[in-house]
Order: sequence, then C-alpha cells, then structure tokens
Amino acid sequence: MAGNGGYETTGNDYSETAVYNEPATPEYTPIFGEPSRADLTLLNHIGGSWRCRASKETIKFMDYGKAFVVDSKNDTYLVLYSVDGKSLRFQDKYDTSGTFYFTGTVEDINDKRFILRNDKTGEQYTYELLGPVEMTGYEAQLLLSYNSLIHTLIVGERN
Repeated sequence: MAGNGGYETTGNDYSETAVYNEPATPEYTPIFGEPSRADLTLLNHIGGSWRCRASKETIKFMDYGKAFVVDSKNDTYLVLYSVDGKSLRFQDKYDTSGTFYFTGTVEDINDKRFILRNDKTGEQYTYELLGPVEMTGYEAQLLLSYNSLIHTLIVGERN
C-alpha cells in the first residue's frame, strides 16, 4: 500500500507531525461518472487513515481504493466503500466511542447523486456531489448537498 520515500510535515492546528508515504495508485471504478467529470482524487491517496479537520477525528478507510468520506451536521460522517467494485455500503458514525451504529446500502447512483437506505429502518437519504473533489496539498475538500443543505468536508493530512 505504501511505497518507500516520503516526507514529514508539521505546523498546522489540527495535526501533529504527519509522515506521508506515497501509496501505490489503486485500481478502482469511479463512483460518479467518468473520471474527467467527477474523479475522486482522494482515492489516489488512500492508504491508512486521515484526520478530519472539523472534528479532529481520525478517519480510517474501510477499503483501500474504493472509499470516500461525506460530512454531515454535528460531526457525523459517512464512510462509503465498495463491496464488489460496483455496489457500495456506508456506515454512519457520530459518537466519540468509535462505534458505527448502523449500516446501509447505496440504493441508487446517478451521475453525482446517490441515495442511501438505512438497512434497519428503510429510511432514505439523498446526497448530491456539487463539484469535483478539491485537493490542496494533502487536503481534500468535498462539497455536497443533502436535503438542500450544503455541507463541506475537509480531510486533512494523513496520520
């Protein structure tokens, strides 16, 4: 997953020293449309864990190469990952114990929109990715809409 070489960075307000080793680029199927339209650049840097600036929590990816993170209100975030390269699952976490409290299934993916269904209650949530993932150094920002509310997730340097 990680190659040789790399470098250290310091001096931000949400992470201590972070060592970065370039991971091998995983093969993956873009989740939203063609790579030129909505390539999730973050996927090229998956390998290990990243720190979320907003909640200062460490986000551990469930599947190297086919995962991304969606922020919601109250430091809730969704970790979406591929089961078989086609379907997706998600887990929702919001408490500080580190326990995922329910799982669900992506019901529909249409271009940049996806519908999540809670496996237990059947409740559905519709998200829309509003633009491409923006990379600044080793930070990734996702802008998305949920029920007409706009949320932004900033994933910071990898731990």
